[in-house]
Amino acid sequence: MGHGAVHGVEGQPRQRRPPVSHGRPANPRLLRQRLVVFVVVTLLVALGIAAAQGCQGPARGLGGTQSDTYDGAAVRPVEASAP
Repeated sequence: MGHGAVHGVEGQPRQRRPPVSHGRPANPRLLRQRLVVFVVVTLLVALGIAAAQGCQGPARGLGGTQSDTYDGAAVRPVEASAP
């Protein structure tokens, strides 16, 4: 065998297929099906992550004590003193 052109079965040059482009699928049903699968899988993963975090209990932060945790008030109200 020589190192010349690549030949097919009967000595004819083999035809190359054009490169496959992964662009938009020709069938709109296939595109819609892919979109539905993507949305469903994304929602299931999000629900699984939320359920896993919910099973761990409340967030503890970086390991501080209970008094160091945020209590929800941005500014503590100042009580008015009676004159």
